[in-house]
Amino acid sequence: MGKWIIGLLLGTISLSAFATSHAKMTRLDIEQAVRRALDLEIEQLAERHRWGKHDAKLVILVPESAKHLDQCLAPLIISSRDHQTLPVGNLKRSVSCEDGVNDWRINASIKATLSLPVAVATTTLNRHTTVDAKSVRLETRTLSRATAFVTDVSTLRGKQVTRRMRAGRSSMPSLSAIPVGRKGQ
Repeated sequence: MGKWIIGLLLGTISLSAFATSHAKMTRLDIEQAVRRALDLEIEQLAERHRWGKHDAKLVILVPESAKHLDQCLAPLIISSRDHQTLPVGNLKRSVSCEDGVNDWRINASIKATLSLPVAVATTTLNRHTTVDAKSVRLETRTLSRATAFVTDVSTLRGKQVTRRMRAGRSSMPSLSAIPVGRKGQ
């Protein structure tokens, strides 16, 4: 009888070990890991560039095949697959598990938008016009693709416009410290 109980106990232990070793990932697990990584990336950029109040909206798409992946015993590794400087627009992230037992990789797609106050022209600024306090203001815009923007109006004062800017435009690459232009502009 004692051997039977020991055999039953060992069988139960081995079944529970088998069940935990074959636990599967869920799409939600991967989505949450990608969301945490992107939120951290955006917060670091916001702090570095002094964005102030900002709001990021993320729509994360994880393939259905994620449900077939074994549970990762180590933290998931999230890396960029699109090499964009701003996490805005259509993004790709590689999610991988490298725990020595369950090594796998899957790609996630993200549609990201970022709302924050950016500098916009209050009036039409012609070429070679010097920017002053009245010619630009901060306005909250939602960016759905990576475009250059400025969040601190004081950095624009005294610069000259190299290309004509319509009122309401936020594309500030048209500014330079000294008038620089190409032939024909």
